[in-house]
Amino acid sequence: MRLCSLHDVAVDTALRVKLEGQPAMAVYNHGGRIYVTADRCTHQGASLSAGVLNGDTVECPLHGCLFRITTGEALGPPCVVGVKSYDVEVQGDDVMARVRVGE
Repeated sequence: MRLCSLHDVAVDTALRVKLEGQPAMAVYNHGGRIYVTADRCTHQGASLSAGVLNGDTVECPLHGCLFRITTGEALGPPCVVGVKSYDVEVQGDDVMARVRVGE
């Protein structure tokens, strides 16, 4: 599934993408590599794409939860549940993610 253009996500930033019928996703550009996770923090639902990207982690803007963008792993309290991460591929200028219907 196409999420966005590669040029929509500047290096070391994140972009919120919401496609019809899917939960919002956060697309991260970490040093030119693209990663995708669910956009909703598992602690209180804040948008992770609005958080602070620092290396391969994103800090939730609400309570400072840290998640590894490469795996979705929660890195400590107050978050103990990780976020979904998606397989991603860049095809030309298109950022594509493997998304199952209903995920």
